[in-house]
Amino acid sequence: YSALIPLPIPIPATPVTIKVVPKSNPKAVICEGDGLKEGQVGQTARFNVDTSEAGPGDLDIKVRGPKNPVEADTIEVGDGKFEVIYTPSEEGPHIIAVKYGDTHVPGSAFRPEITKGTSAGDVLAYGKGLEEEFSTGKFEIISLDQLPPSKEEEDIIDQE
Repeated sequence: YSALIPLPIPIPATPVTIKVVPKSNPKAVICEGDGLKEGQVGQTARFNVDTSEAGPGDLDIKVRGPKNPVEADTIEVGDGKFEVIYTPSEEGPHIIAVKYGDTHVPGSAFRPEITKGTSAGDVLAYGKGLEEEFSTGKFEIISLDQLPPSKEEEDIIDQE
């Protein structure tokens, strides 16, 4: 924009050009993805943030576990769109704050529930179907049970 305003006396170093930019609109930011709702300890969680319709502004994302902050990497994928990646190290409720232009975006703060998850090492498989050879078309029973926590895991649980 340009405006000339006549004044009765000359002012040194005029005219002055002022650049006017649109204000950011945090309400136009869209956040989506499973990492905003859930995750597993030690597994990468992801979500996307789209600021393409929000005007100029700074994107600020913070992730916090029940006891400690969690490092989050924000990767620009182009045209005001970002992918956010974090790896939770604690089980329990987390908080993800997403701000644009120092204002929370719709849905922020998000509260994903992070679970311990289960790995193959946590499962015990047994049964007749695993103990001897069986033929095609014949059904055998195989049982799967989650193993109880190790001594170290029990100590951590007892401390909480």
